[in-house]
Amino acid sequence: MKEKDINEDKLQRFEELVDRLEKAHDKKPHHIEDHPHHPLPPKPERLNFEFKDDIEALKEIFVDEDTVDAVVKVMEKSPSEIQIVLKVVIGLYNKIKEN
Repeated sequence: MKEKDINEDKLQRFEELVDRLEKAHDKKPHHIEDHPHHPLPPKPERLNFEFKDDIEALKEIFVDEDTVDAVVKVMEKSPSEIQIVLKVVIGLYNKIKEN
């Protein structure tokens, strides 16, 4: 008799879960428009750095002129943050070279 009770309890629990799933399915699906969101901040102006003054340092670092040209082209199209990193690296390279 105890096994029958357990099975009936499991069946009842299963039916409850099926009912909940059917109710959830009938509800309106969530859309992005339903949720409030914060507007994105305006994109800051892009800073553009000139790498013409750094060509000699880049040639010493990369040796190959084709690589230097490729690096300069990529860096000119890169985000400002990446350009700043390259400028810092070149500046550090020049300071180390001077000492």
